[in-house]
Amino acid sequence: MTVRKSTGQTTTGQELKVGSLAELRWQKRIVIIFSDENNQMAARQENQLLAVREGLEDRDVIVLRFRGTAVDVLFGSIRVNFEANALRQSLSGPETGEFAMILVGKDGTEKLRAKTPVPAEELFALIDNMPMRQAETRHADE
Repeated sequence: MTVRKSTGQTTTGQELKVGSLAELRWQKRIVIIFSDENNQMAARQENQLLAVREGLEDRDVIVLRFRGTAVDVLFGSIRVNFEANALRQSLSGPETGEFAMILVGKDGTEKLRAKTPVPAEELFALIDNMPMRQAETRHADE
C-alpha cells in the first residue's frame, strides 16, 4: 500500500515531498511510531510528543506513524509517498500490531529503538547529546 499524506501541522518552513527516508538524510531527524494492536502505547507516545511540538520543530524532528499497513505523518511539514510494507522491512520494524518507536538521526542511522513509549524529555536529551545537534545549537548561538 502506498500512502500519501500532507500534514500542515507546522506553519514554518517549506513542505518536503519524499518517497524514502534516505531523501531526508542531513535534513530531518525521524521518529517512527508503530501502533500496537489496541493503540494504547502508540497513543501515549503520540500524546507525549505532540505536547512538545516546539521542541520537535526546534530539533528538526518529523514524526511518522504506522497503523497496520498504512503510514502517515503525525508531525512535520512533509508529504510522503512510501511503500509502507517495504519501509517496515527496511527498518526491521515489528510485526503489525506490536508497538515500537524508532529514532533515525539526520545521518540516516538508527539512534534508538524502544518497545515502550519514551518520554519526550528522554528523547530530547538523547538528541541534544548528539554531535550534530550540539553543532547546530553552537551555530545558532553565534
